[in-house]
Amino acid sequence: MDKQIEGANTEAGLTVSGLCHRFGAKQILRNINLHVAPGQILCLLGPSGCGKTTALRLIAGLEELQAGRISWNGNVLADVGHNVPPEKRAVSLLFQDFALFPHLTVAENVAFGLKKLDSRERDSRVHEVLDQVGMFQFANSYPHLLSGGEQQRIALARARAPRPRIFLLDEPFSNLDTRLRNQLRELCLHILKKSRSASIIVTHDPEEAMLMADKLAVVRDGEVIQVGSPEELYFRPFNAFVAGLFGEVNKITGRVMDGHVLTPLGRICARELSNGIEVDVLVRPEALKVSEAADTTAVANVITTRLLGGSSLLHLSIPNGEDGGLHLHSRVPGRVLPTEGSSIGVSLDQQNIFVFPK
Repeated sequence: MDKQIEGANTEAGLTVSGLCHRFGAKQILRNINLHVAPGQILCLLGPSGCGKTTALRLIAGLEELQAGRISWNGNVLADVGHNVPPEKRAVSLLFQDFALFPHLTVAENVAFGLKKLDSRERDSRVHEVLDQVGMFQFANSYPHLLSGGEQQRIALARARAPRPRIFLLDEPFSNLDTRLRNQLRELCLHILKKSRSASIIVTHDPEEAMLMADKLAVVRDGEVIQVGSPEELYFRPFNAFVAGLFGEVNKITGRVMDGHVLTPLGRICARELSNGIEVDVLVRPEALKVSEAADTTAVANVITTRLLGGSSLLHLSIPNGEDGGLHLHSRVPGRVLPTEGSSIGVSLDQQNIFVFPK
């Protein structure tokens, strides 16, 4: 049975407080603090090996808690000396390897976690969730007869069937090709937003995190570096690591003088940093606006161009007093393909430029 946190005035949903974990001498998690409200989707974003999956396993009860507390609506699921078994936490997990039972039909796989329901209720719920994922017509098929995308739909239906209060997804789409991955993300997003589960998705794919998340938590070396909405983390990153997670950035080194950094792209505002310190100026490719106008910030030489469907990537060189110049990438909408070797004006979108101490 869950125990109530004494004197707690907690928010509804899942709360993780002071979570620390070691494997032998190696520190895996350091003071993890998270909150996920019912109906909310939190993405844990970070490189492989940073501790994301370990955090998920602790929340699910698959690892014994060493330090910290995990609670639901103020009721303790785990702390030091107290541990609610996984099967009593109302948690469902969805993994990248599907983990379907090969000897059971699709319907039997989905019904596996519904043993407490009578047969009529169980059949109704199986029908409902299979219909949600567009797989009811395969109810009597076996998993090995289905494609990878179809198997993942079944795995999603099985995980959703018990109506879990906590739904954990560990890189669930990484084994699928791009087209199927996009389809499954959209389907999963719509299903989760209609539920009241507190959902946590582990991913190292920033595009997936931006698409799926109501709230993002960036993890590095077992620590949460920054938590916020996708918009907050994209436009107001805490440091260079967070800024670099969301795609390629152009990096220019410089020094702060009178609240600005002088670069080949012009003066960049750095009022919050002390004069004289060396800094990295990070410029997202979409912050480099190109035109033939004469009143732009700088003039660049076009090295090469590539059409990427809805946008184009330009490789540019700007003179900086060194051989070869400063090599920069600009991503522009639509089919903007200036001639290789030509000169083009460059101006800056200050919203996508960040300055951090080097």
